[in-house]
Amino acid sequence: MASGRRWQSLTAQRQSVVTARAPATLRRDAFTTASEAPWPPRTALANYEPTSAIRDAYEANVWVYGCVRAICDALSGLSFVTGPRLHDYSLLRPSSALARLLGPPPGSPNPDLSARRLWAHAIASYVVTGQFGWEVSGGGSAVWPLPSSALKPNPGKTSYFDSLSVKDGKGQRTLQKGSYVYVWRPSLGDIRKPESALSAAHLDVDVSLMQDRYDYAFLKNDSRPASVIVHEAFAEVAERDAFRSQFTATFGGVANAGKPVFVEAEGGEGTAGAVDIKPVGISQKDSESIARSRAKALAICAALGVPFSRLDSSERTYCVDTETEILTRRGWLRHDEVTTDDVALTLNRTTTMAEWQPVLAATTFPGPHEVYELRSSGHSSVSTSEHRWLTQRHADPGLRWTMTGDMRNYDRVMAAAPLAETVDTPKWSDELVELVAWYYTEGWRSPFDNVCITQSERVNPENCARIRALLHRMFGPPRVARGLGGWIERAGREDTERGITRFFLGSDLNDALFAAAPDKVPRTEWLCQLTTAQLQLFIDTSVTADGSVMSQYQTPTFAQKDRRRTEAFQTACVLAGRASTVHPQKSGMWWTSVCKSPWRNPVGKRPKVKTVIDGPVWCPTTANGTWMARREGTTYFTGNSNAETEDRTFWEARLLPLVGELEDEVNAQLAPLVGPEVGWFDLRSVRVLRQSRRLDSEDLPRLIEAGIITVDEARDALGIGDETTTRSIRAVS
Repeated sequence: MASGRRWQSLTAQRQSVVTARAPATLRRDAFTTASEAPWPPRTALANYEPTSAIRDAYEANVWVYGCVRAICDALSGLSFVTGPRLHDYSLLRPSSALARLLGPPPGSPNPDLSARRLWAHAIASYVVTGQFGWEVSGGGSAVWPLPSSALKPNPGKTSYFDSLSVKDGKGQRTLQKGSYVYVWRPSLGDIRKPESALSAAHLDVDVSLMQDRYDYAFLKNDSRPASVIVHEAFAEVAERDAFRSQFTATFGGVANAGKPVFVEAEGGEGTAGAVDIKPVGISQKDSESIARSRAKALAICAALGVPFSRLDSSERTYCVDTETEILTRRGWLRHDEVTTDDVALTLNRTTTMAEWQPVLAATTFPGPHEVYELRSSGHSSVSTSEHRWLTQRHADPGLRWTMTGDMRNYDRVMAAAPLAETVDTPKWSDELVELVAWYYTEGWRSPFDNVCITQSERVNPENCARIRALLHRMFGPPRVARGLGGWIERAGREDTERGITRFFLGSDLNDALFAAAPDKVPRTEWLCQLTTAQLQLFIDTSVTADGSVMSQYQTPTFAQKDRRRTEAFQTACVLAGRASTVHPQKSGMWWTSVCKSPWRNPVGKRPKVKTVIDGPVWCPTTANGTWMARREGTTYFTGNSNAETEDRTFWEARLLPLVGELEDEVNAQLAPLVGPEVGWFDLRSVRVLRQSRRLDSEDLPRLIEAGIITVDEARDALGIGDETTTRSIRAVS
């Protein structure tokens, strides 16, 4: 067979074989597939009119559909309320005719649809086609949606339109003014024509659809072979077939993608030995298809004003590794322990104070992932490049969002912050708080189920005196013998020789002590119930019992053999707004250092280390967009994904203007037909639009004392100068 025809079958499949050998005479092989039209052909659109916008964009493209549904779901889930004055929630009228038509149940716009479905249909029609219509019947007692693709407003002499033609299940008919609501977004080209965002994005939508059809056709009929196998001609057909059966000679379709193609050479030319395997690479055009698909998806989302991450959650993998824990009211939890029932400690960017907030989501993404490892004095973190942090630069007193990949050595993060809402009314007495501190540090549980606290009269006589005074305040003088209540002080012969004093407590305190610190580990829930003064009392007593104060820096330290107890002490420090680190010692002790400054430099003197981890990464979501994290004994506030910022932007830039348009048109066209009230969407349930807590003048002294802001920043940068605040600042400084 002529050499000019040797690659005819491969050319038909867009294959490219590169070889330096002389062309051989090949026998044409029959490995063609049945020709099938992948989808009905469609010409490229110059613009979108309502029918094609629905058929060729909304119903045909997953990104258009996803964006439209994201907008519909967000707005149709809001309650539509009514009253005599717009946005006046003090005079709501849920029983008005307008509220019964467009508000939540038990009212409905008609017997067949709920108000939520009516709104969803209207919003989808408005976004996709730029228009929607409702038929008003029964003198305003019912509202029926009209197909947006079949609406034709008729121009009027004194107004843009004086009637509306529609073709639906009732046939071709014309509705007169007062019997319909017609809303359209005027086009810049012709104010009487509707304008859709899909008109601007029609090329992106078309390319995305073409890419989908190409992928479909490639997998269905033209899966590219991984190699072309050229072999010498066999004398017998049976020999050839036996050889080929080892490589699965059938070619075509998804099941055979990547399988080899056989070409038989006659005359001995074109083969390197008996068998010559020639790899076939994917063209650059094919390798760019994934990037092209993503680019078009982003363009479609931009045109419709929807963040891409709302459609593809993988865009929100701004996460940390699984060694990073989160502080909740239940304690420190790992990624597979935290749930949306938990309440986590977060940082308010505006006030720079800590707040307890519900965990809105906790998402885990399987690996592998490219991450950055940041290690410095008092900091250890592993996070993805796009993970966010609230950082401060020394020249800028405010907090700003910085991604891990952009972190520099002059960026510092907060490792602690005072609680904005503290416990004002004590649930437990100060004496019990101090006793729990002595119990988990110096106590033990006797075989008789009594608590015993041991101290050295010879080494720490002041501690013995303090414990006696505490027990005197709680129970009065010691008992002569053990009993159910009170306390006794006793020392055996060996204890006397060693200078050891033992304080035995009655069983009447067992429940309170064991509930606060089961297995001698103070519970986070119990620590959260303490006032600020009690937290400090707990910390001071713990340091007195099993710690010391470093004279050079005047910072306390704490040590224990049991890591859990050391971490409980660290939790108390976090709740008190004190930064600390836990690290092991060669002696087997766990050492906690309490720091004066609440700031940490994650990068510090060590460079960032970029690596790949095979395991998953995870990230919780909170309203403040932050959470208290712990890794390898270091604590710090870090950010969750930028979902909060994206959601707020989505609402403010895309949804709120749309809400305003819908409210205006309903109040101008429908409201006058049914009653005197006006209506609006109730936005109070939208979490991202709620005002966050503002900095209060009473917070300033605590922030100054914690080292988060300076006196000058309190006066000048924050712009607060009332007399009460000035006196408070002066007292702290």
